[in-house]
Amino acid sequence: MAIITADAVRDGLTSFIVQDIEKYLAIKVVMTKGLQLTPEIVAQIYPRIRSRHFYPSVVRNMTLGPSQLLVIRGKDNSTCLKLDLLKGSFKEIDGQVKTTGLRAKYKLPATEDYIQKGYSGTQLLDRMFEARLHTTSTHRETLEHCCLLLDDGDLPLIKKVAPDLYDELKKCHPLLKFLTEQF
Repeated sequence: MAIITADAVRDGLTSFIVQDIEKYLAIKVVMTKGLQLTPEIVAQIYPRIRSRHFYPSVVRNMTLGPSQLLVIRGKDNSTCLKLDLLKGSFKEIDGQVKTTGLRAKYKLPATEDYIQKGYSGTQLLDRMFEARLHTTSTHRETLEHCCLLLDDGDLPLIKKVAPDLYDELKKCHPLLKFLTEQF
């Protein structure tokens, strides 16, 4: 699963990011869904970074408008790891912020402006964390995010395009869990 952030959607990058994911990983995006994230949902997506100094930037970036949820199918269980690696990373090395993967390809155009304006260290990292793609890193995290972000209306399509995911969601999605227990 992946989320294309609101600023990338606003800038018309959704189809380019989807093409890159499918091209470089030989995986398929089987479902897309527009969604408006709230600060509460962002807190559930990023529980490990809530205390970090850049967390307000993450919340702002993820909630500024509609985002695009991608449900992705691969040939094996390494899809999450491959997607996480393709997404790339950012690190500060000797005062320079280095980015890799799709983070580098689709980073905010203003990043160079921030550097020219003298931002460095944590201030620059705040700006750099405004990444345009969130991906899950593990299969468990994918299931948790699906239970959080998919609603009842999405479940018939998930059953059709990703039956194995649907079967796994039956164990954790509140509605599916209820229906499974009742019948």
